[in-house]
Amino acid sequence: MRKRRQSSLLRYRGAFWRMLGYQAVSKGLLGFGMWVARQLSGALLWVVGRSNYSHGDLPYMMRAWPGWVLLIAGTLALVGYTAFDLSVSLQFSRRALRGEALDFREIMASAWRALRRLVSPLGALVALYVTFILPLAGAAVGISLTNSFSIPDYIVSWIVRQRPQRILYFTALAALAALGVVYLFALHGLLLDDLPAGAALRNARRLTFRRGGRRLGRAAAFLAASLLGLAAMIALCTVLPLTLVARLRAGLKLSLAAARFWYVFIVLLGGGACLAAALLFLPAQALFLTALYDREAHPEIPFARPEPARVHPLALLGAAALAAVLALMLSANFDFFFPRNLTTQIIAHRGGGMLSTENTVEGLEAAIEAGAYASETDVRRTADGHYILNHDETFARVAGDRRRPSEMTLAQIKRLRVDGTAEVATMEEILDAAKGRIRLYIELKGRTADARMIDELYDMIVARDMLDQCVFISLNYQPIVLTEAMHPDMETVFLCYYAFGNFEDLVCDGLGLEAACATDANIARIHDAGLRVDVWTCNTTSSITQFLLSDADGVITDEVALAETLSDIFPQHRDLTRILNAFLPEF
Repeated sequence: MRKRRQSSLLRYRGAFWRMLGYQAVSKGLLGFGMWVARQLSGALLWVVGRSNYSHGDLPYMMRAWPGWVLLIAGTLALVGYTAFDLSVSLQFSRRALRGEALDFREIMASAWRALRRLVSPLGALVALYVTFILPLAGAAVGISLTNSFSIPDYIVSWIVRQRPQRILYFTALAALAALGVVYLFALHGLLLDDLPAGAALRNARRLTFRRGGRRLGRAAAFLAASLLGLAAMIALCTVLPLTLVARLRAGLKLSLAAARFWYVFIVLLGGGACLAAALLFLPAQALFLTALYDREAHPEIPFARPEPARVHPLALLGAAALAAVLALMLSANFDFFFPRNLTTQIIAHRGGGMLSTENTVEGLEAAIEAGAYASETDVRRTADGHYILNHDETFARVAGDRRRPSEMTLAQIKRLRVDGTAEVATMEEILDAAKGRIRLYIELKGRTADARMIDELYDMIVARDMLDQCVFISLNYQPIVLTEAMHPDMETVFLCYYAFGNFEDLVCDGLGLEAACATDANIARIHDAGLRVDVWTCNTTSSITQFLLSDADGVITDEVALAETLSDIFPQHRDLTRILNAFLPEF
């Protein structure tokens, strides 16, 4: 019983707040460091005579020394920061468990010295795994620059719709998770006990397989207790107060303005409490894992009796006052901050998205029937100079033919059937079907996206008097630049995986931002430059909701029906739902 009491992490809650203070300071320094990095990166772009850099410049930048400087420096910064942050957390944990002084400067110096063990092939692999692989697998550790790294929404939605890819994807995730479990204590050996990388990995593997079941049971119990505590906090701080306000409002005991204030106040205050609890989970997790490690690796060293810490009442009063001020501001401008009527337009991906066969006349008709603002299509040139729709380099996925469109004549392509049912569409057929009915986003694809394609498609569009109904888009920046030079009256949108610098200076009429790049700040910057912003490709309820509620002009999606439904029901939402949608798009 005595050993169990000694291992109770609640007795070390004083260290939690110290670590939380470190997180606040370190993240402030991180923000400053990011600002400095942006200035240095901007200086490098200036050296090579450029004001911006996007994924379309990757080949150019990889041939120039500033590109390699940015790549190497960026990778080292990401890995170094993540490793240092974890090293600090582990140093805090061990000192708290052993009753040693929690001196910030000494801990950070020890954490910095410990990083030398990562300067080896195996150590670098461990650091890269924690920095990049864990976030991609949805299991990020701590708060770092790579926490937002993830497989794009549109790729995941494509994977899970197809059985072979789905099996491979989840098998890979399971393998990565298993690897993480087996080597769970590798960082402890590297950063706390100064073991060489190979020895730390062997030691971690030995600790995992020795009484691993008991250890996993403790981990599961810890996770369950943490989740139950968070659920209890959510219930007490948000659900119950919000239910009370809703009932008072229904009984007309509260005015509309008062109800809106209390809704916003409770969401802000309760959300802040839940955020603090979530932030405290990181030091608790570090303490828990370090306690497990030290019990096995250093059983001769007992845990100390810590001093408890209490939250000062003034801190709680300050948080409540801040929430009240913000609630007054937000509720006074309720319709602005929590919009009921949406202006973001819905664009069907690859013709009609999931409504019908992709890139076909049938898909286009489905998008029109669903009420989409526009339909995005992918155009390529055939061997005999015609233009047809196909997303991939070949027809293997949609029609079982491994040849490229550029290797086939139109007659050969017309004998194919998309998903066994529909003809491959020509550009002429799509234009004729869309005329006067729906806007077209025409993506210039592949090796045939050249000046000839631009000229010939432009002539088709002008001949049908559809110039105001069509947009040329491309992931390749060069066709956009060519279009702007050859036919400036043709609207263009450059699709960006990412962009850096003054990307609003890019030569185009609009930018299509991949969802991770479509921050409120980026959207505002692009709008300030007078350019349109579309976001691609959003396929989940949360991502569609997020960008329907944003200032983006359009959302490109495969889930057209879902997007239309969400757009239709927003005007019917009650005040509380509108607030929760703004703060929690997943709601």
